[in-house]
Amino acid sequence: MIISNHFERELIILHIILTNKSTTLTLLSEEIAIPKLTIKGDILKLNNYFVEHTKNENDLIISNNQGIISINPMFSDNIITYFYQLKLALSNNSTLFRLCVLLLTNYSISKQQILDHLFISEAYLLKLCSQLNGYLSQFDLSVNSTNQIYSLKGNEICLRMFSYTILQDNFQGMEWPFDSTTPIVNFDNSNSAISLTKNHALYLFSEIVQQRFLNDNFLVIDPDDSLYDLLKLLQESYDVTKLFNKSPFENLSENVADSEKLYLNFFARIFLSDLISSETKINLGRKFQEFDHPACRLANEIYSKFSNVFLEPISANENGIYLYYLTIFNILYSLIGDKYVLFLELMIPVPHLNINKTDDYMNRIKKEIAELFEDKALENYIAALLYTVSSFKKSTTLKLYIQMSKVFTAVYVIEKRIQTIFNTNNIVFTNNFSEADIVITDSFEKKSTDQILFYLDSINNSNRWIDLISLIQQKFIEKIDDRKK
Repeated sequence: MIISNHFERELIILHIILTNKSTTLTLLSEEIAIPKLTIKGDILKLNNYFVEHTKNENDLIISNNQGIISINPMFSDNIITYFYQLKLALSNNSTLFRLCVLLLTNYSISKQQILDHLFISEAYLLKLCSQLNGYLSQFDLSVNSTNQIYSLKGNEICLRMFSYTILQDNFQGMEWPFDSTTPIVNFDNSNSAISLTKNHALYLFSEIVQQRFLNDNFLVIDPDDSLYDLLKLLQESYDVTKLFNKSPFENLSENVADSEKLYLNFFARIFLSDLISSETKINLGRKFQEFDHPACRLANEIYSKFSNVFLEPISANENGIYLYYLTIFNILYSLIGDKYVLFLELMIPVPHLNINKTDDYMNRIKKEIAELFEDKALENYIAALLYTVSSFKKSTTLKLYIQMSKVFTAVYVIEKRIQTIFNTNNIVFTNNFSEADIVITDSFEKKSTDQILFYLDSINNSNRWIDLISLIQQKFIEKIDDRKK
């Protein structure tokens, strides 16, 4: 990581605490494999950082007499904001991180400017550059120094991906990392079809490519290249570049502008995937099925093999989604190889990919598709993608039995309320007590070992309804996970 190990560890601890209602030192110690005393010290530091950087007087993380650790309820509504504020503050505490940001936001910068900006010595700058080079080498990037001018050099695609990932994940629109004028986003525009974060992400994309353009660093693809037509198909389905208020492509020659738009549209499918509607993705997946390109042909072969593992019915729409994601990833892999996971590891928390899953379902997927791959890394990525996308499709039902004896209208009310919240194909009611997963009752009842007895004293008890809905969700997810084993 570009930030120190202890800052990274502290942020991971904070993230675990904020994503759980409560935890303990023992559970935290087991999850991240470090001593409880270290975690206790890190929590104290996190509270100190919080007070220092947010000007609040109360601790962010609290614990009770039973050792239960949780987020202070005073701050729970804004905890995501506080997490990213602390993340940026801790990142900025790292001189290596600030050097990296300087190099990412300036195409070139003099040694003296770096020394003045970071308040460091020349000897320390050399040490930092050596550290940074060691880290950047895995991305085919390096810090270049010529005539006391510093810049980043290397693989253009990796450089842009690295720039976007570092700057977006750390700054999140809270601050503008470039020296250019901060983009004006209307925070009161509730009618905007794009979220504020996505607006900032688009501005960031634009600023990164403009900086590259000003210094004649382009991504150009030959129209005769088979990838050109495939990327053109992507662009025609939904052109992300039309979302820019000011086009960064205006001063480019026509062929360069066309190529850059194609690449930007492709990488928007990776980094701004939620801008593209599911309907657009499905339609594109159907077109990929008929398109003559190695990435599409491989996607079709993979999907055909996967169908032998995933034996449940798949609709035409789902078929399109699978082919869309498989093709997009095949293109990405052809451009950056097995570096994708390295880019994910730049983020805190690191997104989960299921690459290391070893359960029976994953093993069956890998066994079925293995003959299609000489590249083991690509096979692992594709298996993880299939595992993830198919996880919540597997047909699962949770059966509820209602036994309400005190108010004779209660059974109907409970059924209807649950049916308005959940998919009735997955959450079903049964008249057979013995096959029920959850028994909802207002009185005493004996249950089997595998059953859960939920006491609902009144259909008007809002707190118990919240608990019941949470229980149904939890048990349904557990059944899905059990089916994958």
